[in-house]
Amino acid sequence: MKKLLLAFLTLLSVQLSAQTWTQLGNPPANYEARNHVMAFSIDGFGYLATGAGNFYNSDVYKYDPSNDSWTQLANFPGGPRSFGYAVENNGKAYAGFGLLERPASVGDSVFSDLWEFDPVSNSWTALATFPGQARWHPAMVATPGKIFVGCGGSFIGDLKDWWEYDINSDVWTKKADLPSFARHHPYFFEINGEAYVGFGHQGNRIYKDMYRYNPTSETWTAMANLPAQGRVAGTQFSYGGKGYLLSGQGEDHRNMASGEFWEYDPVANSWTSLPPHPGTSRWAPGSFVIGNTVYFTSGSGFGNSMIDISDLWKYDLPPFAVGVEDVQKANFEIFPNPAINELTISIDDKIGAITVFSILGVPTELSIDKTSENSAKIDVTSLSAGNYILQISQANGTKLKQKFTKQ
Repeated sequence: MKKLLLAFLTLLSVQLSAQTWTQLGNPPANYEARNHVMAFSIDGFGYLATGAGNFYNSDVYKYDPSNDSWTQLANFPGGPRSFGYAVENNGKAYAGFGLLERPASVGDSVFSDLWEFDPVSNSWTALATFPGQARWHPAMVATPGKIFVGCGGSFIGDLKDWWEYDINSDVWTKKADLPSFARHHPYFFEINGEAYVGFGHQGNRIYKDMYRYNPTSETWTAMANLPAQGRVAGTQFSYGGKGYLLSGQGEDHRNMASGEFWEYDPVANSWTSLPPHPGTSRWAPGSFVIGNTVYFTSGSGFGNSMIDISDLWKYDLPPFAVGVEDVQKANFEIFPNPAINELTISIDDKIGAITVFSILGVPTELSIDKTSENSAKIDVTSLSAGNYILQISQANGTKLKQKFTKQ
């Protein structure tokens, strides 16, 4: 009995120790403490760009988690700014929007640009200019092959419009508005190819509502409210088929006593509170995810003194395992594995829809519908190097999955 109790306590200790925040090395000395940093990750590295401290910045830094080190890269060519955002899509980053000066006035530079960052060549490319109202701190969500932008602040007031950018065609298209109040500084994330947008600020109102946008049906659905006070100006991310809200300010537009951390489960349509980061909450921090670890940085904190911060913390989420069924009975094969340009699929039964997911379960652009054959070939040259899951959905409802590596 004592041995069982000891084993239980040991397991509990391990689980609890994994659910804590750990401080890492700060960004380099020449990285100015700031708020509204653009934060994203690509292929196992984190990136921080632009943001506002004593100055509005255009610098870019790359973080290597293997040795907790930073490298300064070429400046963001869109120029210094704050209140902009960046997201990752299929191995590249897409960044833009924001403003050059605060408080906003007609004489300020407010941006409606969009840039693509290629980490392989360490280069930025200007894309089609956003045709809507120039804006600061909008929602910006990446889904396979698309970037969605909406809401935000502008010279004509807070907005609730919603736009789709198609990466392949370099074209913007207006979509149905958010079915609620206009707002700026909302929270947003992507789950299973759908965009989630909510919370944020309009005048004296700070919201706690959340809405889901389906790109296929082009429809919005109201989801469960956050079971806490409304909030604004935090950071957010997606991981393992769930969405996460981290830090920000409460309904009085002041930093909260705790850096609240919430997980949203789309299946249960429910929220779960997680351990907050140390200290009070922060206004406009940044975050990025590498593997099952979220990295949290920057923002204005220390209670309501609104002092800009330069630091880095990490929190390990439970490893997310994409279910890979026993496919031996189906004689399901994919080859070559690793693949460079093309992947061949062979199965005893008829192939249905084919979808390729990232190792975290996020759909990529690669899919083939209803091939009705026993074999198929899929071009994987557009995928970044890394591990993926290939899923076959058969007519009888069976889903077969196999892991593969793209070199």
